[in-house]
Amino acid sequence: MDWANPVAALIPGMEGVVLQQLHRVNKPQTAPEVHRRAGAGSRTGIRYALERLAAQGVVTATIIGNVVQYELNSHHVAYPAVTAALKTYDPYGLLRARLAELLEEHFPDPREDKRPSLAIYGSVARREATTRSDVDLLLVLPDRVLPSAAEVEQLVADLHHHVPAWTGNYAHVHLTSRTDLVSASRADDPIVRSWLEDADTVIGTDVRHLMKEEA
Repeated sequence: MDWANPVAALIPGMEGVVLQQLHRVNKPQTAPEVHRRAGAGSRTGIRYALERLAAQGVVTATIIGNVVQYELNSHHVAYPAVTAALKTYDPYGLLRARLAELLEEHFPDPREDKRPSLAIYGSVARREATTRSDVDLLLVLPDRVLPSAAEVEQLVADLHHHVPAWTGNYAHVHLTSRTDLVSASRADDPIVRSWLEDADTVIGTDVRHLMKEEA
């Protein structure tokens, strides 16, 4: 999945970008406005996509003076399907939910000293990842009640299996313990900076809190 432009997995090409922006803003926009708000593609590519959608009737094109304004055609027979898809489409949110569910399956005890923390970090967390990027995951094991090696190995194996099936991106799992996390933080390990800047904890105690709490 292209996490910088995840709608491409649902509606490929610039058409997906255009439809998402028209749906999000929900008012007439010019091609330059759509391009500026989308932050993707070229102005020419966006304009061509708008024209193709207008030819299908999904988008209306209204000429006002020297300007063409575009908006979704709410009367079109495809409109209900397009808006329903875009309204419910939240791939990052769904990824977070599935990761949390997977960890809960392996470690159902919600107590802080027994449940690992799992966070997404790196380019996916920043929404900058491409189809070739890994989904970087930080898995922090508790110290007081350490899971068995077999339990941890099975969770890591399941992450490596499920994440590509869910996203098309490979999973890279950085496994550590709370103690080692604190040690890395004190040593100013370069990867710690990434965790501090963009780690998104999906379940368990927030990894930033773990670093600050023990430091």
